[in-house]
Amino acid sequence: MRSIAPLCSEPHTESAGHSVQTEEQTTGSPVISSAIPALAFCVLLLVLFTQSGCRLWNHTEISSKETLESRRCLQQAVDLLDDGETDEGTRALAQAVKANPKNYEARAMYAEQLWKAGNQETAIIQMQLAVRDEDATAEMHIRLAQMFYETGTYDSAQKALTAGFRRDATDPDAWVLQGKLYEQNHQSDRALAAFHQALFHDPENTEAMVHLADSYLRMGKPQRALEIAQYTRNRGFAASSEDPNMPALLYREGLAMTQLERYADAVEALTLAANQTSQTLGEVPATPQQVAEHAQVLSALANAQLQAGHPAEAAATAQQVLAFEPTNAQCLNIVAQTEKPTLVPSPASSTVTVPVTPQYGSNAGKSPSPNANQQPTNSQSR
Repeated sequence: MRSIAPLCSEPHTESAGHSVQTEEQTTGSPVISSAIPALAFCVLLLVLFTQSGCRLWNHTEISSKETLESRRCLQQAVDLLDDGETDEGTRALAQAVKANPKNYEARAMYAEQLWKAGNQETAIIQMQLAVRDEDATAEMHIRLAQMFYETGTYDSAQKALTAGFRRDATDPDAWVLQGKLYEQNHQSDRALAAFHQALFHDPENTEAMVHLADSYLRMGKPQRALEIAQYTRNRGFAASSEDPNMPALLYREGLAMTQLERYADAVEALTLAANQTSQTLGEVPATPQQVAEHAQVLSALANAQLQAGHPAEAAATAQQVLAFEPTNAQCLNIVAQTEKPTLVPSPASSTVTVPVTPQYGSNAGKSPSPNANQQPTNSQSR
């Protein structure tokens, strides 16, 4: 998520007023030759005021006292947020907006804090008000588009994103979002082009890599997906401990390896991915999405372990998944295939019976094929 830095610029109306006063003072001579330039200057001011219309009036609408108070609150909010005082910082932003409703930088930052606090509806309203200002940045429009996308309002997201592109057509985050919107409309070719465009403007954009790998996996091109997923690790940037998209890239690397029947390599990549998603669950209270993503990685790992000829490890991994998702069909199948028959004495006689291993589907008793259609997890938010 891209932070919006405050832009504190002095209003132009006070300096303009000072210029008018100075001109009037210096043209007070009774000499006719001096009066003519003064008259011409006044006519020019009248023309400029007529052409600017309400814009000039709006800029003089807020008093200097209110403007200065808004800026003071904004700076205070930045300091508080830098110190981790989220609640106090949010209140200071609210005061900045209240003191000067036209302070679009403060309003955009306020919207971001509301979003982080889970107040999505109010955050979107505040960001919509912020981007009404003609000086609103491309980042603000793009952030509004991301908010709309994450709430499922895709048409509004596209409109806001288009406004952002008018101001900056090189923003990689904007191109990633455009690709995701194309995917929502089932325009896979355009989505692929948009993700490549994001990488063109930012070759280290790992979110674009995640979506590109997804696209190639769906297209049945695992080798191309593998090249994309491994690019980060091969180049040595975006350390796994710092980049939130690394577990997702490792997961897709494992899926591509499985489709290519390189099962040992798949186990290695998926083990790394599982370790990282497990650490994420332990750092903060896990969300349902994080739990589902971790279970998905483990499920792919169990399948790769079974294909690599490690049934005991596959069964142990599958049991971890079943602790999260008791009805996970793939892991139930793996456990069933790896169970060893045990001799159980019959209570009615001295004979023994061998329990029948449960069978699942038409391929029961056979090793499962690589799950080429497994849906990749998505790390993003947004």
